[in-house]
Amino acid sequence: MKPANTVVLIPTHNERDNVKSLVRGVLDRQREVDDFAISILVVDSRSADGTQGAVQDLIEDDRRVRLLEVSERGLGLALMEGYRWASEEMGAQVIVQMDGDHSHDPRYLPEMLREIAQGYDLVVGSRYIEGGRATNWPLSRRILSWGANLLIRLMTGRWNIHEWTSGYRAFTTDLYRKLDFESIGWRDYTLVPAFVYEAVCKGARVKEVPIVFVNRKLGESKLPMSYGVNLVRHFATASFRYRLGRHKSAPQG
Repeated sequence: MKPANTVVLIPTHNERDNVKSLVRGVLDRQREVDDFAISILVVDSRSADGTQGAVQDLIEDDRRVRLLEVSERGLGLALMEGYRWASEEMGAQVIVQMDGDHSHDPRYLPEMLREIAQGYDLVVGSRYIEGGRATNWPLSRRILSWGANLLIRLMTGRWNIHEWTSGYRAFTTDLYRKLDFESIGWRDYTLVPAFVYEAVCKGARVKEVPIVFVNRKLGESKLPMSYGVNLVRHFATASFRYRLGRHKSAPQG
């Protein structure tokens, strides 16, 4: 059987000091996943530190690396363009998403892909199940992350999923095509957990695998201050809409 075309999507903004070693680390995992043919799409949002030049160096060394430049800032925008490009232009059957700052270790990639091979639609790298954790995080970030995941579970009633906000995930393009991104609406960090909820509402088979998240050593965090407020706004609306739709579709009488 032909290996599944697998695109590892890495959104970047000023990640020159991280991107080369990360990309090489991902490509080194190819030997562990014979059923998946890995290529990489770096989606860069107006970096000013030479990130694009670093990626061009990688492209010259390895034809599996591609660069997509997007003109607007914002993680959600970069991800949406990356999903579309990986699916339509690169023919991806599986998309893997990971941060560009080395907080997501490529060593977990083979396990995530093996779960996709077992029939899961979405596999999430989780800090909040047994074996998972975050290291070198300031207390403020720990509280924000833990609180955001608890809030989403409370608002959606989906207690079986522990990790909503991890940007380390693998999913099939069949699932991607089923999702209603217009109903998600958000084009910032809110897209990351909103994607999971939309997938759950569409009946996706979701699996969490434990990861150790390592806080970045180089560069600066780009999490906006509005993140928490936007989470509340989105999930208050999305969970209500889902429950209303489920009620309307239920047999009457």
